[in-house]
Amino acid sequence: MTSLLAVRDLGIAFHGHAQTVRAVDGISFEIAEHEMVALVGESGCGKSATALSLLRILPRNATVDAASRVQFDSRELLSLSEPAMRDLRGRRLSMVFQEPASALNPLMSVGSQIADVAIVHGERSRAVARQRALQMLDRVGFPEADLFARRLPHELSGGQRQRVLIAMALLLHPALVIADEPTSALDMTVQAQILELLRQLQRETGTAVLFITHDFGVVAEMCSRVLVMQLGRIVEDAPVDRAFHSPAHPHTAALIRAVPTLTAHR
Repeated sequence: MTSLLAVRDLGIAFHGHAQTVRAVDGISFEIAEHEMVALVGESGCGKSATALSLLRILPRNATVDAASRVQFDSRELLSLSEPAMRDLRGRRLSMVFQEPASALNPLMSVGSQIADVAIVHGERSRAVARQRALQMLDRVGFPEADLFARRLPHELSGGQRQRVLIAMALLLHPALVIADEPTSALDMTVQAQILELLRQLQRETGTAVLFITHDFGVVAEMCSRVLVMQLGRIVEDAPVDRAFHSPAHPHTAALIRAVPTLTAHR
């Protein structure tokens, strides 16, 4: 398969008043077109920093090593101008954030926020943009899309807000979607619904997905390949079946043991 994303020697540091913390330490990996890959590891291991660096939205106190390379869609992201990156974000490369309450504008209707993705990327007709937003809301499970489009984020449940973020991320059919622990704040029933929705949309659109999680149970359901991260480094890169049945690294085995239902089926 053709490589869509190629990360080489990515290093990220966060600078505080008293010390500098190395969050990501020279990791390399690739994602092919249409592939669904998991990036899994414990909280604080560098998963989210990796995701934010790919979209170049790291906080101000973070720096990326000069030797780092991130090639996406045949373009070197780390050297692109900010206007060029803005053009890619949402159109070719998008993200589903972990906390929809903070990712959505509390003062705008969810329909307007979805439509704005199309407007920002060149759609001149507000009516056309709104129609696309309504179609996407219907697609992610809002049968009364026009009614839901008028609501503010606080009027929706957590699962509904997460569906809105998925609609925004997939509106323009990007080549790669980064899903950063999109179900961690949801109860088990809603989590299963969101995972099924992501899986269904990925099959329909063919977009590649980098699915970030700390839960190997989610990896088993969603992905074909897994990248295991520990203390800022990738310690295993393997097909999911092989990682489950014959993990090459002790940390992978420990993460699998932490999921009782997986251990019972091994």
